[in-house]
Amino acid sequence: MINGLLKLTAQATILVITIILLGIWPSWHYGGEAGLKTMVAAGGVCLTGTIISLVPMVIAIKKKAIWLAQACLGGTVLRLLMTLILAGVVYWAIKPSMIVFALWIMGFYLVLLTWETKTALKYIRAFYDNVKMENRASADGTKISGNQIEDITQE
Repeated sequence: MINGLLKLTAQATILVITIILLGIWPSWHYGGEAGLKTMVAAGGVCLTGTIISLVPMVIAIKKKAIWLAQACLGGTVLRLLMTLILAGVVYWAIKPSMIVFALWIMGFYLVLLTWETKTALKYIRAFYDNVKMENRASADGTKISGNQIEDITQE
């Protein structure tokens, strides 16, 4: 379970770092040091929310894959709430420019939500493909081995 979470966390972190690297020049040009701090703070807020949202999905994959769709939905709700709460705390703590902070939060949030949805769909498809194979095998009387979801988490 920890390996799957670490792998997904590393992917999300790389995505956030990529966005930050692409946003360095515009943030510095239009906002100076405050613009850079605002961008990094927004990235940290969204990354934290994303990591927290991955936990239910990884638990479902390892413990009871039938819960996967509900775990993904629950993770998305956790992500929304954590991002909202953390954004409020960070805004109150460092007092960034509201419009710049809101725009960076939206950008990071949408990119990470797209990545998370793509990842969740990959796991859900693998689970249902595996269920179809098991149903077909039981109808034919043949035996299949391995779990397709486990194979995907090891990639």
